[in-house]
Amino acid sequence: MGGYNVLIPDSSRDLHPETMLPIMDGLQQLEDVPVVMSMDRIRDMYKHTRYVSHGSYEIFQFYVNDLFRKHNIDFGVSVGLSAILEDGSIQELHHLMEECQIPNLLFLNARDPRVIERLDSVQASQWKFTYMVCSSRRMVELLEQRGYGTVLHAPLGTSPRIFHPAGSVPDNAPFPLRSDDERLTQNYDVSFVGCHSVNRERILSAVRAAGIQLAVFGDPSWQDSQLSDCYRGPCHYLQESNTVYNHSRITLDIPMHKSQFRDYLSNRVSDGLASGCITLTQHNPDILSLLGSSVEALMYDDPSELPEMIQRVLDDPLPYATASQLAGELIRDEYRWERCLQRVLPSLEMCLIRQG
Repeated sequence: MGGYNVLIPDSSRDLHPETMLPIMDGLQQLEDVPVVMSMDRIRDMYKHTRYVSHGSYEIFQFYVNDLFRKHNIDFGVSVGLSAILEDGSIQELHHLMEECQIPNLLFLNARDPRVIERLDSVQASQWKFTYMVCSSRRMVELLEQRGYGTVLHAPLGTSPRIFHPAGSVPDNAPFPLRSDDERLTQNYDVSFVGCHSVNRERILSAVRAAGIQLAVFGDPSWQDSQLSDCYRGPCHYLQESNTVYNHSRITLDIPMHKSQFRDYLSNRVSDGLASGCITLTQHNPDILSLLGSSVEALMYDDPSELPEMIQRVLDDPLPYATASQLAGELIRDEYRWERCLQRVLPSLEMCLIRQG
């Protein structure tokens, strides 16, 4: 695929362009040129119109159509559920794209079954031009059972330009390793990077109670948890996560909630392995089918096993490092974002051909 212009809607709260960089990088590898625009910018472009003063939806729709024509937009890309369901301006643009029959890829990386209730609340099953790309096969099945007709399965990707081993920094890496921030480079035994949740706090508290050196990076809610002494501050997803992984002997993948599906290759696993770090995750048949049997050495069946498993890895890291290296090489080759896009774009191309 090549030669298409892609609109990536951006909001100051949910979709800062930097969080979209891995997908933008994948699009550019496919010779597609992303057009990143915020709703504020769109409104500013047309601030002379009556829409601003009178709020006419029809007039705004006319000018959004004009925007699509000026930039020759062929389709859009969105990531994450919150952008569609919680951000009013992005939701408004999304509905306009539906009305204007502009196809949109929504990478629905949520794996909690409660997500479906929220999609139902905005009548998402009626979206005809939105292709939901799910990393969980079970999520695909549930959506299809409820009448969602444009649902695709694809493992999420990583960007080797951003997530890479410390000793093999790409010449075109967009961010340098953050050697200037001591909290990121203290060579931790075990790290966890992610938002706080009750489930994660419970599992990580057991790890710390076993006497294992633990560093937690994420949102400030960790400061009010039992792990406040392990909290090392926020971690910018793109600029800092790879640095943390490069300075950790082990990094952990822990579900946000107990009810999450476990049949998916998460960004945390793909990014951690791509960075060359030993990445431990709960037993996952999808990862086994994608990365091969050697990766089973990196899996635990029950979170209660994690402290003992971590100690085994720290005592004898070589077999686990070998398994991580093999999996990381496969991820950097087969599960880059452009590979993910190549798996789902044929369906979108058929839609574009039909429109043409």
